[in-house]
Amino acid sequence: MSDSVDRVFAHALQTVRKIPKTGSARPPADDRLRLYGLYKQSMEGDVKDVMDRPTNYGPESRPEIEKWDAWNAQSGLSKTEAKRLYIATLIEVCARDLVAELEFVWDQIRSNQSSLSAASPPHDRTQYPPELGVVSPNPFGEEEDEDSGVDADHRKWRRRIEQALAKMATEVTALRERMEDDAAFRRRGRLRGWFWWALGVLGRHVVVEVVFWGLLWVWMQKRGDRETVQALTRVVGWGRERVGEVGRWRRWVR
Repeated sequence: MSDSVDRVFAHALQTVRKIPKTGSARPPADDRLRLYGLYKQSMEGDVKDVMDRPTNYGPESRPEIEKWDAWNAQSGLSKTEAKRLYIATLIEVCARDLVAELEFVWDQIRSNQSSLSAASPPHDRTQYPPELGVVSPNPFGEEEDEDSGVDADHRKWRRRIEQALAKMATEVTALRERMEDDAAFRRRGRLRGWFWWALGVLGRHVVVEVVFWGLLWVWMQKRGDRETVQALTRVVGWGRERVGEVGRWRRWVR
């Protein structure tokens, strides 16, 4: 299971490397700090075991203090759990940014169409109604709206992020299914383990009882204590009858 998490985590890191260092495509500072803290926690563990908190509170040390605090906020998480949270946080951040960008594009499309409608003559509007821009339902399509107002770099970045998110979503779905299968297998294994443990305890108890009463019967027989031997014989006979009844009951149930 950890191998699957590592594979999805590697895809997540590749997605982060594709995000531009500057511009509107860059996530907000709070999200970047949280992703930084989860990344460091997943790679190195608790920050207190690695370094102390910066003591210089000058303006130049503020970024380092914020990074330390963001890392320390994830203290106590295992490396695998930190990777899972990193993946979930990145998907949430990228999806939120994509939705905001698509809303911006759609607003520009509507504003462009409104301005075109206002600038065209009345008879032109009647004869040639303006065509509305259509947003393709295929997130991986190669066609782009030329009037969207978004430059080529943003369109390329959006396409790369969408592809990376789709790939990560597939990996996460496969990982979730594998985790569910592993959990179901562990539950079945625990039930099977309890059954064999109880059967083993019962079997050992029966063996001990048989050995004990057998030795007692031989010892009494050597001593010539006929009454005790007869009593033990009756007990053994009663036990055989019970075993026979259990066998007949099992055959009747079948």
